[in-house]
Amino acid sequence: MHGFFLRGGFEEVSITTYAIQKVPPLDPAAKRYMQGNAEWLAATAAPYLSKEDLRQWQAAFDPGADEYILDREDFYFCMIEMITVGTVGVPADS
Repeated sequence: MHGFFLRGGFEEVSITTYAIQKVPPLDPAAKRYMQGNAEWLAATAAPYLSKEDLRQWQAAFDPGADEYILDREDFYFCMIEMITVGTVGVPADS
């Protein structure tokens, strides 16, 4: 990302990363967030997955399935987020 910003003309580019970590018990908003991410990932990966792999993935995030993972005591979620910031130089004669 740093290189993209530099090639795009940004200056003073900085990147900050941080981990979003969730452990049980999960509140409804956290569950919706993870289920939304899981649905997007399933839709994106579906053409490359076997039907069984896709079924297992979807069942893991389906509250009605035996394989549901978001209420398990040993569940752990971690996502790395990245914020990239840069400045745009202003010409001296502006």
